Amino acid sequence: MLFGIFDMLVEAGQHIIDEWGNMEPRDKLRYTIDQSISFIEHQSDVMRFMFSLSLQPEVITDLEVVMEREKKRSIDLFKGIFAELNYPDPEQEAFFTGAVLDGAGVGFIGVKEYPLEKIKMRLYQYYNL
Repeated sequence: MLFGIFDMLVEAGQHIIDEWGNMEPRDKLRYTIDQSISFIEHQSDVMRFMFSLSLQPEVITDLEVVMEREKKRSIDLFKGIFAELNYPDPEQEAFFTGAVLDGAGVGFIGVKEYPLEKIKMRLYQYYNL
């Protein structure tokens, strides 16, 4: 069951990448932020379930290798976008963006009135999107 849920999350991420096509780097970043915020908003039950599992390392031991691979893949994709945008440290920027989006997901499942739209707008402002 866990592998099935995780596969669904990976497929959602792949769908975002598939839609990039010939987009410019800024458009890729904006689209990815949009889709990530949308996923947080509309798949909060999945987010809540995965978050609760992440707090139980003995439960997700079997997923560790796959999770590490997907985390690296995600960071590499963001790193590529930030490199194309000439950020001085694309890897650090990729980790920062991931942390903000992960934090938004955790915040949304834990707080009734969480300002997802404001976070999205703040990311747009930060990245001049």
